[in-house]
Amino acid sequence: MVPSINNPVYAEAVQGLQEVATRNAHQILLSCTGYDIKQELAAVKTLIGKRVDGLILTMSDASRSEAVKLIRSRKLPYCLLFNHEPGAPSNAAVDNALAAYQAGKAFAEHGHRALGFVTLRLKQSDRARQRLEGLSAACRDFDLPAPVLLEIEEQARDIDSKLAAFLAGNPMISGIFASNDLMALDLMASLRRLGLVVPDDISVIGFDGISFGQMMQPTLATIVTDPYAMGQASAEMVLSSISKTASPAPAPKAAQFRFRPGGSIGAAAERGMLTKKLQLLRQRSLARAKQETSKQER
Repeated sequence: MVPSINNPVYAEAVQGLQEVATRNAHQILLSCTGYDIKQELAAVKTLIGKRVDGLILTMSDASRSEAVKLIRSRKLPYCLLFNHEPGAPSNAAVDNALAAYQAGKAFAEHGHRALGFVTLRLKQSDRARQRLEGLSAACRDFDLPAPVLLEIEEQARDIDSKLAAFLAGNPMISGIFASNDLMALDLMASLRRLGLVVPDDISVIGFDGISFGQMMQPTLATIVTDPYAMGQASAEMVLSSISKTASPAPAPKAAQFRFRPGGSIGAAAERGMLTKKLQLLRQRSLARAKQETSKQER
């Protein structure tokens, strides 16, 4: 069970677990939950009803999930995938906070003194919260102010206006850490539309290491993970639990991550030129707000 297969990270993980399952004479049933807590619970109930042998799940918030509580009450073999949950019987994930710390460190080493963090639905995603915690820890250690948060809905049509208002309201920000690579690529496209240059005006770092980020210009700086290995490890742990054999230690690659430099990060921008551009963005934001107000009054 994964949130979506639109994100290449989840598709790669499914390929990894499928390979292990097939090799061990098991078939997989796939359910996509759309990052929706209610759909997660409904999907788990459906899968239990189909009498599956075990479950591999990516949850919005594993520690508070009613779906996970239900699985535990039924004593079904399961493994969390991408959810880094210390103390869970089994999970295949990187340490999100530790990995995000590396992004903050990279920004500091490039001279950035104020950072933003852009994510989807912070309250509903333990992964996003852990990444914000890691970035915040790096900011404290490198004597930077706490990162400023911007939440954007998935495939939001108003990303340009939200980003323009965010930057205009926080003119000291010169670097943005996105909670995943797809978000980072959306931000880079939005910055271009707003007339800002990456990394000359704003630097961007993503998280996941999807190959598409290397095809962009500039290339995306990111935290690289190995979702295929995570998928394999999750399947191996669940299969061991099903057969009641000793659970293998997760393959080292499943928990590994590294910072990959890219063209999207550079030295912090000169404040004078960026301030002028942000003033124009502020004017555009105010103009848009007036237009929206006029439309509503009509």
